[in-house]
Amino acid sequence: MDIILYAETNITLIMHQMGHLYDNLYDLFNQNFAISARKKYCRIALGALYHPRCLVHDDFYCVVFIHKRDLDQCDPSFLNRFEKHIIDIQALIHPRHWSLSQQLYTWLDDFLPKNLGNHFPLLQHLFVNHSQNHICNLAIEAFEQLNISTDDEEKPEKIPEIINYCQEKLLRTGSFDLPLILSTQSTPECQKLIEKYYSIRQSLTFGKLIKQSLDNCKSSLQSVYTYTRVYHTIDHIPADVEEAKLNAFKTELELVRKIKSHCQALTNFRLLLIRVDYHDEHQHILSLKHVVQNEYVASSDRSVWLIFHLQRNILNQINNDVLFSGWLIDMIDDLNDRELLRREVLNNPSYQHIVLQHEFRIYECIFDGDVHQCLSRSCQYDNIFDELVDRCLSKFRYITVQTNDGEYVSERRHTLLQHIIEHRNNSTPKRVHLRSIIIEHLMMLIEKLPPSDKTRFVDWRLDILTNAIIIAGSRSFYGAFQGTVSMFYEAYIFLLLSHLEKYQLFDAYICLTNTQDENMKNHLSQLWIDSLKTSSENIDVATMHLDVIDIPFVVGVRLPCAAVEFENIRAIRKKFQDMQENDTEFASDDYDSRLDQMHTSKVYDDKILQLIFTDRHWFELYFHDQIAMHLGEVKIQLSTDFAYDLLTSNPTRTIKQHKRLFPVEHVELTEILRLFEISLQLVNEEEIRNVIRKQWIEIPPCKIQSSEYYTLILVNNEQFYQLPPKSTNLEEQEIFECQGDPMIETSLMNLIELILSPSVIQQAKIFNNLIRCLTALLSHKALDVLKDVCKTGFDAKFDSCLSIHFFITQLQERIKAEKSAADENTIHRALVKLELDFLKDWLADNGDSYAKIFTIIDNKLDLTSTLKKNHGVLPPNDEFEQLNRCLEMINSSKRKIERLMANRLHMHLMLNVQGNEIDQQLTDEYDYFVENFREIQSGRKTNVAQMISLIAWLKYYAQMYALALNNEGQEDVLPRIDQFLANTDTPFSSTVKLFIIKQMLQISKLTLEQLREFYVNRNILWIKPFFQRSRDQQTKSTRPTLIVPMPLFQCREQFKRIRKVLNNADRNNELRQLIQECNNTQKLSYAFLCWFIEYYSRFTQPNTDKDVDFVQTIKNDFVQDLIKSFTPLGHQFLIDLCSNFSEKSYFRLDSTMPSDDIHQRLLALNIVSVFISFKSYSKSTLLRVWVCVWV
Repeated sequence: MDIILYAETNITLIMHQMGHLYDNLYDLFNQNFAISARKKYCRIALGALYHPRCLVHDDFYCVVFIHKRDLDQCDPSFLNRFEKHIIDIQALIHPRHWSLSQQLYTWLDDFLPKNLGNHFPLLQHLFVNHSQNHICNLAIEAFEQLNISTDDEEKPEKIPEIINYCQEKLLRTGSFDLPLILSTQSTPECQKLIEKYYSIRQSLTFGKLIKQSLDNCKSSLQSVYTYTRVYHTIDHIPADVEEAKLNAFKTELELVRKIKSHCQALTNFRLLLIRVDYHDEHQHILSLKHVVQNEYVASSDRSVWLIFHLQRNILNQINNDVLFSGWLIDMIDDLNDRELLRREVLNNPSYQHIVLQHEFRIYECIFDGDVHQCLSRSCQYDNIFDELVDRCLSKFRYITVQTNDGEYVSERRHTLLQHIIEHRNNSTPKRVHLRSIIIEHLMMLIEKLPPSDKTRFVDWRLDILTNAIIIAGSRSFYGAFQGTVSMFYEAYIFLLLSHLEKYQLFDAYICLTNTQDENMKNHLSQLWIDSLKTSSENIDVATMHLDVIDIPFVVGVRLPCAAVEFENIRAIRKKFQDMQENDTEFASDDYDSRLDQMHTSKVYDDKILQLIFTDRHWFELYFHDQIAMHLGEVKIQLSTDFAYDLLTSNPTRTIKQHKRLFPVEHVELTEILRLFEISLQLVNEEEIRNVIRKQWIEIPPCKIQSSEYYTLILVNNEQFYQLPPKSTNLEEQEIFECQGDPMIETSLMNLIELILSPSVIQQAKIFNNLIRCLTALLSHKALDVLKDVCKTGFDAKFDSCLSIHFFITQLQERIKAEKSAADENTIHRALVKLELDFLKDWLADNGDSYAKIFTIIDNKLDLTSTLKKNHGVLPPNDEFEQLNRCLEMINSSKRKIERLMANRLHMHLMLNVQGNEIDQQLTDEYDYFVENFREIQSGRKTNVAQMISLIAWLKYYAQMYALALNNEGQEDVLPRIDQFLANTDTPFSSTVKLFIIKQMLQISKLTLEQLREFYVNRNILWIKPFFQRSRDQQTKSTRPTLIVPMPLFQCREQFKRIRKVLNNADRNNELRQLIQECNNTQKLSYAFLCWFIEYYSRFTQPNTDKDVDFVQTIKNDFVQDLIKSFTPLGHQFLIDLCSNFSEKSYFRLDSTMPSDDIHQRLLALNIVSVFISFKSYSKSTLLRVWVCVWV
């Protein structure tokens, strides 16, 4: 709107950085005027719809300034509207001003060290409003303020005065990076400038500036640069100071009204602070400056200040081309009046010197219930101590031997963090508080142990200026300083925490805090402190420079330095073995005395060792730890608690006997534990533990009770007796004598009894049937489904038939949810068979109603004998008719009862088979076999009882035939059976043949492939169609299925969309839109690249040529869109994938290449795709920055 008013006057309007308005002034710049009444008019657009005709004065001129660097961004049509002139800034400046500005620029350039980075630090980081134009403007201002005319004769004595004026102005705009860089250069001039900087800054705080402005009672325009965040609160602002943020104004008109009302004294505020995000709102700064200057009233007492909020890490991304001539300009790092670093700190490069200063040292705060008061008493580094601890704990990579220890690893970090960050309260004993001990020893380590790497932590000032992570992640100098000191603290905290974890001091502390006995707790506390001091003498300083550390993890350690003690025991074991080999007179009676002489510890003193080997409670802690270490060494998958309970289950064993286990009897101990580990494949630890607990009886006071396992009895604390299972008579038993621990011997015997018990065998069989069923229906997900089933509590034990049916129903729902490739009929048949197997096994071991009913029916009707006598045909009498009616009343679609009865009858018929009678029975009953076979195959309606009988008898005859084949019988009946089966090709016939093959597999214990090789060349006709394969199929060599890296989870939907578009014949329009979307979405970009990797994998097939048309489409048709979304490197990457790379390329595929080589290339290309896709990531990350630099 202002431009319309200016155009009506005879002025020359100069426009600069107003590119957002140039399109609206199209007619004005083109001089496209309409003349009416000798006056010129043109249209100026105000928005999209309103284009008013505006008056243009005859003497109105417009000059547009465009910087040379921005010339390439201007449209040629825009440039053609004007007369064009190149203006050299030097031509507009007086030679004396120019000479002075060059001297100032040279003086500034000398500040920058030449051995640092190219992009940091720059002069703009030292002087936040720096630009070459600003230096020239400052030189001109110096002449004006000092009343020096350019027309006067040049006087050399005036030069220092001008330079001093300019230096003082520049120092007021200098950030703390200026004295930081000066402190690295130990020249007198630099030290003098530092002193001058400090003298200015001591009085240059934001609070003092406001107070001076209000006390002065004069208006002023001032700009303040700061690293304080725009959303941070400025403390202690006076009541007559108003604060506003530029982003709170929706329109320029609203801003103008606000400034006008303030300058015209329409409010009670004398000072208006307008806070501006320098980086996000930089394009509005010029307009803001003009609005303030236009509305400013110099004669009033109202002032306007602009607060520019900077970010140190991106200062070099903004061109400082807005000059505030005549304004007061200051740089204040922190608006909340943070004190400057003391000069002695600044001049000392040592990290140790910094962290030992009071304001940077970590102190322990005693928590007395008031969080805010506790935090106020501690320094800023106490507040980030918890964060540093958390970060250090995340660098621990635990190595576990026990499979079940993995679940503790996920909780380990949280547990340790909670113990470490817990503040001391008034009731906490000083010596056992973990946080206090860590902080105390941390400061001791820093003071006594300098870093071993001479390239790190040498000069904190240079690290602030050169460390890429600090530079990229710090918004202010104090943020960079805090980050640098935090990195130093983090290295030492990581060193200390890793030392505490490696020496089991964390586990010992947790055990200590859980101890209730105060006397025991005091002794453990002293042991903990002594162990920390002793082990700290051997601390590995090089650990602080590692990014990740591998730590062996053993669950449940009770005493500190258990691993060191175990190494000590191993050394004793070696000495003991050498002594046995070299000393021929060495007897077993000398074991204890020799061990006492040899057992010394590197971490436990003699007093603690004496306490451990005399006090039962102390020895329990020690023994438990050494068991855990031994299990880890031999990699036995038993829990420490189980092994401890096993080895200490005999209360008559002494400490000396237990002490022998690791140095003397370790081989036998390992073998015993290995036996129990092997048993875990069939039974769990809790079952074994329950048996061990019940096998011990002491008389008196206990009484003998019958048990299914062996029982060890101690009578009058003198003799041991061992009772066999289900025995209670002690008088018939002899004294139980063994060389080892009788409790261990009995436990091993009971372990065998437990493994051979019907329940365990039954469980193994049930699991085997379940695995086979899942493998058949869900080949790729069988293991995952089995794990989920086991997690729900499935233990292969059923309470009733109803529980079996409920389990099968749930399993069916799960298989449907996994979308099995098998059809519904196949799933139904497999699950029915599984349920029947479960029912058969359950009925065999459980004497409930089903088994009793079948037994009663068999005994009452003499069913088995009748079937054998009548060759599977039931006689037509009333009893069998009644049985048939009862079976028909059940009317179940699954026919469980019928199947169970048929299986039971088949089993009873086979029990009466004699091996030497099989051939004769096959011959005698062949005709009945054919007759019964055809009866069922005919499909005629047969009553239920008769059908059960026929099926049971046919299974009996078929199994005998399988036995005869396995025995390689030569009877004449065998070819007749073979001929009959070969000539019969019906579904029922195939079922019988499969049953025979299954029986042959079970009888011969062969695999299906072995059975095929054995029978394929024998003269048995019916079996050949099942086993014979074509020669082509035998000789055909197929490549294993390649698993191409492709999105399966997070990017799956994007991948499916891309596949649909690229597989479409008419795809160009959709493909172009898809490529453009990839520029903004990382997931879509990654999925797009993965499709081309999948396309590239087709070259592993023989005789596969590249699709020239498709390659040209990618290379030419979409070149601009692909380069924009994926960079030129990504575009070439896609072309190479389509064309199978060049012939000499490592990534060239061919059909003869091994699968491992193909997988390596596919994986490498997938990683490259991840990096390239991060180009489109919306947020700025280190990975994205790295990718951009790499590209």
